[in-house]
Amino acid sequence: MQAHGGVYADLDAYALAPLDSWRRCDAPMVLGLDAAMGKLNNGVMLAAKNASFLRMWRESYREYRPRPYVLGAATRCV
Repeated sequence: MQAHGGVYADLDAYALAPLDSWRRCDAPMVLGLDAAMGKLNNGVMLAAKNASFLRMWRESYREYRPRPYVLGAATRCV
């Protein structure tokens, strides 16, 4: 996604409506927020080419701790 931009969706995710409006928005990165859990939902992501969020998120894994997994995946940049 960093090199080309695009859409990522987990295998258990599906769209209930077209994503065209999200793809045309000016935001460099679109992903969900699980407000109840206070974390990002990375099951569906849309990103522009070279989105700085992806670079910062990837770099945050230098401090990755395997337990609990969700802290590494979904709360790094919140």
